[in-house]
Amino acid sequence: MPLRRHCVAALCCAVIATCLPAVAAQRVTRLLGLTPEGGKVGTSVTVTVNGQDLEEPGELRFSAAGITREKAGSNSFKVKIGAKVPVGVYDARVIGKNGASNPRSFAVGALNEIIPENAPTSLETAKDVPLDSPVNARADANAIHYFRVVAKKGQ
Repeated sequence: MPLRRHCVAALCCAVIATCLPAVAAQRVTRLLGLTPEGGKVGTSVTVTVNGQDLEEPGELRFSAAGITREKAGSNSFKVKIGAKVPVGVYDARVIGKNGASNPRSFAVGALNEIIPENAPTSLETAKDVPLDSPVNARADANAIHYFRVVAKKGQ
């Protein structure tokens, strides 16, 4: 009887050792960020996705029913935020060759957003930002970006 247990244990170890490399080699889609990370109700934005193992990102899915998307480039999507989508934060996932990614937040707001194409890197090129306007931008490492809030006395 003990010999039989040893044989079964050895067989189990052999099966596990054979399967482990296949499991370890499986790639998992990781969504690290979206740019921009949101948009205004009733508008469209082009969203670029970045992450690991995003080969063939065929689809971008949202947890809200009124947010639609269509492919705009290899890692970008034209996202339309419907007029009836409630203001809030929703999950976004990339679906591709390696399956569904982890979720990232996508914020839907009611205010006019400022989305600068190039972040201003000097006081001379500072971008004016009106009150009640969120800035949806990405900061570069070791860089300073300048914005100027436009306000009148008492605001």
